[in-house]
Amino acid sequence: MHRHRLTLVFGWVVFAIVAAFYSYEYLLRILPGVMTVDLMRAHHINTLSLGFLASAYYLTYSLMQLPVGVLIDYFGPKRLLLLAVLSCILGSFLFASEHSFTAAFIGRVLIGFGSAFAFVGVLRTATLWLPVNQFAVATGFITTLGMIGGIIGDVSLSHLTVAYGWQCTVIISAIIGIPIFILMMCIPHRQPKMRSEQNYNFIDAILGLWQVAKKPIIWLNAIAGCLLYIPLSAFAELWGIPYLETVYQLPKVAAASSISWVLLGWAIGAPLVGLISDKLGKRLPVLLIGSGLALLCVLIILNVHFTEIYLLNLALVIFGILCSGQILIMVIAKELVPTHVAATVMAFTNMLIMLGGMIFQPLIGNLVKGSSQDMIYHHLTQIDALRYTHALYVIPAAIFVAMMLLIVSYNKHMNKAQ
Repeated sequence: MHRHRLTLVFGWVVFAIVAAFYSYEYLLRILPGVMTVDLMRAHHINTLSLGFLASAYYLTYSLMQLPVGVLIDYFGPKRLLLLAVLSCILGSFLFASEHSFTAAFIGRVLIGFGSAFAFVGVLRTATLWLPVNQFAVATGFITTLGMIGGIIGDVSLSHLTVAYGWQCTVIISAIIGIPIFILMMCIPHRQPKMRSEQNYNFIDAILGLWQVAKKPIIWLNAIAGCLLYIPLSAFAELWGIPYLETVYQLPKVAAASSISWVLLGWAIGAPLVGLISDKLGKRLPVLLIGSGLALLCVLIILNVHFTEIYLLNLALVIFGILCSGQILIMVIAKELVPTHVAATVMAFTNMLIMLGGMIFQPLIGNLVKGSSQDMIYHHLTQIDALRYTHALYVIPAAIFVAMMLLIVSYNKHMNKAQ
């Protein structure tokens, strides 16, 4: 009994070290959001080009998900995660380039490449080191750590940007990855169980991808997850800070602090959602209730101009809590397939989810493009505020469509099961 407890504790320690990488890559993901105006000035670009620069991360991240899932299922997560951390560090140094938009773009591509291994790698680590009945809770905690990285990024990095400039801030963010790399090297390597227990080869791993891709319910579930992730990928990670700067006339640090409440809400809600869904033994009802309330909450945020910042922050943290049910998309995906393709289905689902960032960050940037130069020189008008608000109506529309997709996929799955 004592040995079992020590094994469990050690498993959570391993999980925590690997999850720290997810927290770190999330910090790098939202980095452009705290320095939007600085990047536009440095590279002489508008909001549409900034959206493409930020979404370069999502392009590589999304394209890498399928090979990441297959590779992690076959080789195990440790060695691939070490390579991923190095890619993020190198990419961050390139992103610090002040006079080369191309170097900055390549840097974001490398950050996206390394980050592509993070979420699936952490989830696979959880399946290797933790009991099966703790997976949903572990998924919630992964999300919490990611949000902590985002909060640190929004608040601390915005302070650093104001005090020392955006370039120095990016270099500091690169250096943060070094101790994570060192700690990860100390983790014992553990092969995927099916590799050691069965005659499992790389062709089987590729066939596992086909086993995942041929199921319509997995596609519908993943697309719904993509749409439910837009409050993070398009709002909290990039356009939320300039939105508050424009609509509420807040300085950068204050706007970043307010947006961090969305991340805090997600960090609070994610493990709670995992616990509640595990306790009830139900995923979809919990997800639909949270999404419906999130839809109502974002409509209030976009249509009510709060006279007090604490009321705005309260609305944002509640919005984050309600949106956090999105983590159940990954749990649902895992429960739809056999264990030996667990990483593959999670990577496939994550690929479609992250495509949302690649699509919707530039889309919203294009919708507010007319105010680009005004943003750079801070000549903001009420028209700019309305343009931002109208552009962000993409969020409630996406949540509504996601709910419809989940209901349709659930009904089809139940009818097929019967």
